[in-house]
Amino acid sequence: MTRQEAIKHLEEWKECISSAYRRQVIDMAIEALSEQKTGHWIFNPKDAIESMFTLPKCSECGFESSDGGNFCPNCGARMLGEDGEE
Repeated sequence: MTRQEAIKHLEEWKECISSAYRRQVIDMAIEALSEQKTGHWIFNPKDAIESMFTLPKCSECGFESSDGGNFCPNCGARMLGEDGEE
């Protein structure tokens, strides 16, 4: 499924939902899918001891993530390498 198809399905599904809260959640998902953010994980410990307790931060929103995955779990930005490469 493409990003545009997912947005279309969410918009159609939102019309069938009666809960205002759930419609708001769907709006947030649509907004996240519509923005094509990219960023990278920032990891700058000062020493070996600090590296054991420092989590990587999203360059877009500053969220600290324990997994450092391909996407930020907070803002949805796609994470690229430090040099901007995949």
